[in-house]
Amino acid sequence: MENFDPADLHAAIERAYIVVWQAGRLRATQAQTVEDYLAHERSGGVYSADNRHPFHRLNADRRFLLIAARDLLRALYKIGEADRIPEDLAGHIEILRNTSEHWDEESGRSKRKFAAAGGENPHSHRWGPAGTTLGELLDVETLVTLTQRIYDELVAIEEGHTRAVSSAEPVPPSTGAGSR
Repeated sequence: MENFDPADLHAAIERAYIVVWQAGRLRATQAQTVEDYLAHERSGGVYSADNRHPFHRLNADRRFLLIAARDLLRALYKIGEADRIPEDLAGHIEILRNTSEHWDEESGRSKRKFAAAGGENPHSHRWGPAGTTLGELLDVETLVTLTQRIYDELVAIEEGHTRAVSSAEPVPPSTGAGSR
């Protein structure tokens, strides 16, 4: 990582943070959805359009995680660090984000890529003691562990760059013509 714009590095750090944060939010929503479901079942309720909110929140947090992960890929690419995420994982992130966005295209390019990657249901969302899997292709715990490491490494790079810039010799103010 020789030449980079510090703002782009900061953007990559921010996006890595967002992925980890959003994965935590997804886990919390999963737990809340189970609680809501069990309480609803105990009360003998039937899910109607009015009370499906736990599932809507779950889908929203799933989508937000996919968007955040795709944004991280873009930010890493911009600073020349795209290889920090293995190609197969990056491909799965992109495929799932695209199938989420293009949910209405039953036979579109996104669905064909998903099927070629070995998936059957891009909207599948499984979770339990073994972890969370989105769209049959993306293990969330693997993504989080890797992203946390990327975040830590990028922060160290940023801190090293900041120290190097702040310890550089100060430039004396100009005293020549045109100085104020």
